[in-house]
Amino acid sequence: MALASQLPLAEIYAERSVRASAIRLLDEFLARRPASPEAPRVRQRLEQLKSAAPGR
Repeated sequence: MALASQLPLAEIYAERSVRASAIRLLDEFLARRPASPEAPRVRQRLEQLKSAAPGR
């Protein structure tokens, strides 16, 4: 999957309470682009999702 499409798709998953998929996509993004300008925002969103109550 193209990196450019991972972030919007992760947000769609998060909005629909498919947290595991959102977390997976954000983890993959950070693994491939840890120094990306978007990385701080992605890390913050990842922490929000991981600390949220378990979803579907």
